[in-house]
Amino acid sequence: MLLVRQEYPTGLKDFVDLVVPILQEKGIFRKEYESYTLGGYLGLYFPENRYSI
Repeated sequence: MLLVRQEYPTGLKDFVDLVVPILQEKGIFRKEYESYTLGGYLGLYFPENRYSI
């Protein structure tokens, strides 16, 4: 078994640049998210800041 170190991993970049747009056109991979945070995405309770005016 031969292990080769990649200085510049191009596999992920190629996937993002070439495959993701095709998946977005087919509606398999989303273009936008409903929320900007994980808690918002999961619908978790977000307490108000008690120090804000």
